Amino acid sequence: MTERRTPEPASAAPPRCTPPLADWPALAAGGPIRTGHQPRFWHPGVLAKYVAVDRALAATGDHHTPLPHVVVDQDVQDPLTLPVPVRDGDALRAVSVTLARTRPDVPTGRQPAADVPADVGPLLPRHADPRAAGGVRRVAAALREHRHEPTLARQVTAALAGLLRPFVARPLAATFATELQRAPWFAGELHHLLHDAERCVSAYNRAVAGDPGAGVAALVCEPWRVELPLWSL
Repeated sequence: MTERRTPEPASAAPPRCTPPLADWPALAAGGPIRTGHQPRFWHPGVLAKYVAVDRALAATGDHHTPLPHVVVDQDVQDPLTLPVPVRDGDALRAVSVTLARTRPDVPTGRQPAADVPADVGPLLPRHADPRAAGGVRRVAAALREHRHEPTLARQVTAALAGLLRPFVARPLAATFATELQRAPWFAGELHHLLHDAERCVSAYNRAVAGDPGAGVAALVCEPWRVELPLWSL
């Protein structure tokens, strides 16, 4: 989606692609707000997105619609290695705790669910902050509860849904990226991307240029090749 912008003076603040939170209820009233992330146990900044969408929907009077959650399960990562704060004198440092071995070179949507031990106490570092140790135990218990899910991504997503309940009132409605190709609209969108690649990349790059601090790279568009935002597994 693109938008036409009126040229602004050079001294004006750069345009923001993300509207302020105060505007989210009005946006939610006009259509669904979707958010998503890789299937892993997030830091509070990612959690804040889900809390904000939940509150925006509630502000419209909607207390029942599930929260749309796009799971980026075609990514490669290690979702079961968690940083745990450890006291080091008067300071804190992070020590990594691996609850189960995974394949960091294989997408989480193509890995089986992990077998997390029932007692993760031996995995915890000495002098771990007690609250952090309790959090690791809750994560491990949630993963064990969903150890029969067909993929690692689904196991982590189901565990996250339970852990989110104290913060988000509504359930998650997960859409997995690896399943988008089964949607009825996917073939048509892919056809447009492949047969109008230059215009697609031009629109994408304009959106990227509109928020230069977001850390998103532009796509390449050259006479002999055009880079599209697609992945092949």
